[in-house]
Amino acid sequence: MAGQLRYPGKVVIVTGGTSGIGLVIVREFVRQGANVVFCSEPSQVEVGEAIQRELQNCGCPGDAYFQVCDVCNETDIKRLILVTVERYGCLDCLVNNAGDAYAEKIDDVTAQEFRRVLKLNTLSVLLASKIGALKVIMAVVLTEKLPLRQEKIDRLWCEKSGYCQHFDFTCIESLVDMRCTD
Repeated sequence: MAGQLRYPGKVVIVTGGTSGIGLVIVREFVRQGANVVFCSEPSQVEVGEAIQRELQNCGCPGDAYFQVCDVCNETDIKRLILVTVERYGCLDCLVNNAGDAYAEKIDDVTAQEFRRVLKLNTLSVLLASKIGALKVIMAVVLTEKLPLRQEKIDRLWCEKSGYCQHFDFTCIESLVDMRCTD
């Protein structure tokens, strides 16, 4: 019953959603009525599409959609958010789950591997959070037909992100018509 669902109709993005904790998060959101766009790297296309079919056919009240995304690539993140908004109309929640860790001894870790993991575990969170939060704010501004005044943007940023600081107005204006270009 819809009254018992925790996330009916909510729209969620889960990065790294084809395995481990990410997959569990995707399944639970769908089970609880959310519409979930989950992503993973290009090498996981077959796995992602199989999970999408499984979740769409399981009888759960939510929906799932797989999108290929290199979470360290700003254009891919923009595309992920754009696909989500085009498919479901908004974005309510972002789960930055994509990440990696070391399974070998410290002596066996190369500088190149360390940089790769550091980039994945930090840059991906920055990009998805920055672009995702801006899209949520812009949806509020456009839905409420609010004028784009700096004080209104700062207040919305504070409310939506929890970080109360001055926000770059030109950055918000550029996201009104977000395009996937480098």
